[in-house]
Amino acid sequence: MAIVLPQGRFNNSSDKNIRGVIAERCRILAVVGLHGNTFKPHTGTKTSVLFVQKWNDDPKAGALCPRQDDYNIFFATMRKSGKDNSGDKIWRKITSSTSSPAEDELSDLMPPSPMQRVVGVEGDFLQDEHGHLVVDHDLYNHEGLTEDGIAEAFIEFAKKENLSFFEPSPSVAPFDAERYQMLMDGLEAAEVKLSNLEFSGRLDSEYYRPEFLNFETRVLSNTHCLLKEKASFLIGPFGSQFIVENYDEQSPYRYVRGRDVKPFFIMDDENVNVPESDYERLSKYKLKENDLLVSVVGTLGNVSIVTQDVLPAIFSCKSTVVRSKNLIFSKYLLAYLNSDIGKKLLVRKARGAIQTGLNLDDLKTALVYLPSSSFQELIAKLLDLSKGSVDQSKEIYQQAEDLLLSELGLQDWQPTEETVAVKSFAESFLSSGRFDAEYYQLKFDQLIEQLEEKVELTPLSDLLTLNQRGKQPQYIEDEDEYELGLPVVNSKHVREGEVILTDNRYAYLPETDDPLTIQTDDVLINGTGVGTIGRCAPYLYEQESLPDNHVTILRTDSLDPVYLSIYLNSIIGKLLVEKHFKGSSGQIELYPNELLNFKFGKRLMLSSKNQKQG
Repeated sequence: MAIVLPQGRFNNSSDKNIRGVIAERCRILAVVGLHGNTFKPHTGTKTSVLFVQKWNDDPKAGALCPRQDDYNIFFATMRKSGKDNSGDKIWRKITSSTSSPAEDELSDLMPPSPMQRVVGVEGDFLQDEHGHLVVDHDLYNHEGLTEDGIAEAFIEFAKKENLSFFEPSPSVAPFDAERYQMLMDGLEAAEVKLSNLEFSGRLDSEYYRPEFLNFETRVLSNTHCLLKEKASFLIGPFGSQFIVENYDEQSPYRYVRGRDVKPFFIMDDENVNVPESDYERLSKYKLKENDLLVSVVGTLGNVSIVTQDVLPAIFSCKSTVVRSKNLIFSKYLLAYLNSDIGKKLLVRKARGAIQTGLNLDDLKTALVYLPSSSFQELIAKLLDLSKGSVDQSKEIYQQAEDLLLSELGLQDWQPTEETVAVKSFAESFLSSGRFDAEYYQLKFDQLIEQLEEKVELTPLSDLLTLNQRGKQPQYIEDEDEYELGLPVVNSKHVREGEVILTDNRYAYLPETDDPLTIQTDDVLINGTGVGTIGRCAPYLYEQESLPDNHVTILRTDSLDPVYLSIYLNSIIGKLLVEKHFKGSSGQIELYPNELLNFKFGKRLMLSSKNQKQG
């Protein structure tokens, strides 16, 4: 019997008894994890197919399936989705492995089958013998036209396990160990003993991906522990106690949200603070220095250390605190859980079908590699050095911004709070085409007047060779295919003065003659989002990447990219962004054509360019 079930039935703790009943009454033959797009556009719920055979020791009652205490289970996960995010089918393209032999080669082969003769190209896509396009998936071999897939691997598994419905016969080829190994190596598939499932209690095929099993084996073969053996835990506030009604910018008490938990260190822009009343009401959730915060909802598996500059603070239900009395171990654990192996073994434990999460019991049983004390101490020292470098870079950045504002006479300048402005019709609508009163606030005029006293101004349009916003990317869902695309940079990756290439999704390069990509020394600016609009940073990586539809690329031969980003992140850029963005609250946009109207100091521009050349 085969049945499609939501992913939660395979991994949720609350459904463990259901899985127990199934294991009691049936032999679990296989679990095949389907792609999240399989049933789109009808639903995006992640599902898997469960294959079982009812226990049966009586040959008169049907196919024989004698009860066993332990046995192998076949797990496989789709790598190719067969559909895109919209639910449209992805057709198989013609490749060297799917195309027919050349005509001059056929004489040395058996006569081609009808399927081979009618395989053709519609564009560059494969067709079957009926002229139907072939969907690109790895579930099975489509009429001999594509590679063997999960179905063919399971057939070999069934032969190897002597399952009753694959008894040897003239029509059934015997088990081929070499072919079976080759199929398993080419798929996301593994064999796991039923007894090995008892600890996790899970049946989702993704949990038993070969990569995870390999990582697990490597850690288990060395000195290791479970996380609960070395640390205590504190989950964030839930329900009514979680509600923070008001933020208070003047309060010293920080509220660390799930979005603030990044790899290694807590994000320190877009900070929110809560009144003392909320801080005391939620006193149970006060953070301590060197606590580790693990993101357990949303972007899973990020781990940050709580440093003194974050405190005093409380945290939200989107994170769990891992607290160790051993300072060296805490810092080593920070590095381990953010490493490739540590993070994957942690995220592996996530449960759920639509919104996945890490629960406390699973977090406690996270597997941790334990190197020598001297090695842990070395890791801790390196982390201290990295934190010192981060702090120093912030100080230098602030010095650079202060120097710029001092040169422009804006060091201690404060914009007026006057809200009334009088403009002629020619000065307002005829010149700008805008009627919104906010556009004509006096503080914007005062800024320009102050700049003109110091430098000759020029529009940004005269300085750019490219000013273009990205488009919605075609994301790659399978991590194993990331090498086929490029990392995508969105608004969360563009910080003030820094682009972060972590937690990026990947997308295929657009199939155009001149695709828009982010290149070294480009300047990226966020075009949307309350609190993030106008945030700007130079892109200093050699890795080419793609902008999403919230990020605009600024490219120039006239300006140093670091100088341009400092200028735009200063009070000058912030006021220019405020003046030129459009839209209502929550839906504001800074369009590329508005950026062209930004004013720059020409003398400073030339000085910056000369410094770069020097």
